[in-house]
Amino acid sequence: MTGGSYTFAAGIPVDRGDVAGSQGIRAVQSYAGKALKTTHVGAYENLPKTQEKLRAYLAAHGYVAKGSIFSSFVDDPSTTLAEKVRTEIYAPVEGS
Repeated sequence: MTGGSYTFAAGIPVDRGDVAGSQGIRAVQSYAGKALKTTHVGAYENLPKTQEKLRAYLAAHGYVAKGSIFSSFVDDPSTTLAEKVRTEIYAPVEGS
């Protein structure tokens, strides 16, 4: 990261295999497999607490993590009250 810029990961689902990246954007395949999901309701700054609870659930129930936790933001925070914003959190796990 250099002054005035930042890097982040975002996903946009597409239903074709011929999509190409350009101008600093990469086209990659996302995770496709078994995952546990929880829904966080509330302000984004509390997401780490919910992620930790999900990790604790995995450990307590014998799941083995397979990759990083990722999120899907359901609501638009500019039109939804902070305490009602929903974020789906996924934890990829091993297994079939």
